[in-house]
Formats: sequence, C-alpha cells, structure tokens
Amino acid sequence: MSKGKSKQSRFSIEVGLSTGSVYASLAEQAFWWFVRGANLESVESGKRHIVVNILRYRDIKCNGQIQIRNQDKIDYIIDLNHEQELREFVATLMHEFVHLQQYETGEWVDDGEGEAENRQYDLADEFWEQGLTLNI
Repeated sequence: MSKGKSKQSRFSIEVGLSTGSVYASLAEQAFWWFVRGANLESVESGKRHIVVNILRYRDIKCNGQIQIRNQDKIDYIIDLNHEQELREFVATLMHEFVHLQQYETGEWVDDGEGEAENRQYDLADEFWEQGLTLNI
C-alpha cells in the first residue's frame, strides 16, 4: 500500500495494488499532476482522502470507476484495471480524475461521461510529456 500527501494539501491518496509498484507510482504521480493542473487545491470542499485500487479486469469488469464513499475517512474510491496497454491505463486514470474534478467542483453536463471521454487522452499525453518519471 502506497500513501502520499503533498505538503499542506487538502488531499491524501492511498494506492492499494495487486500488482507491482510501477502502477502505484504512476497512479500517485498522475494524481498530483492532475490536482495541480486542475487547480483542485483552490476548491473549497475540505480535506479529501482518495483510495486508488489497482486491480484485474475480472475484479471490476471495466477499465475504471470512481465511487463517492464519504465514510471510514475515505471520500472517494477509484478502481483501475491494470490489464490494459500503458497509454490506456494512463488515459483511464485521467478519465476518473476528470470525474473527481466534476464531483469536487460540482460542474458537469449530463452524467459527465462525455467530458471525461473527451479529455482523457489529451490529459494522458500531457502527463506523459510533462509529469511522468518512472523509476523501474
């Protein structure tokens, strides 16, 4: 289990994995990159704890999902399928982070799925170019 918190951040993240630490590192880096880029620290909604589970497809039956928890000191749970190509994994991360942003800001159209789908690959590519550092 990998836990991370940026200095003085209102967010904390815990990455649980059934795979190697590369996925955990990738998820944590992507999370902090997205929080900074989306300026989520400025949203006035209190402290948030996010749990990211990195699982097999057979365990979640999709590539990714986010759930609002609001109990047991956990605010959101993000489940991710690691059995996809790396770019797809990063795009799925970004897709779920867009939903996190929608929940935190209260701003989305319809179910928010269209925005998440429209932004996921652009965000993944930006992260790949600007923020990714893998120590394998």
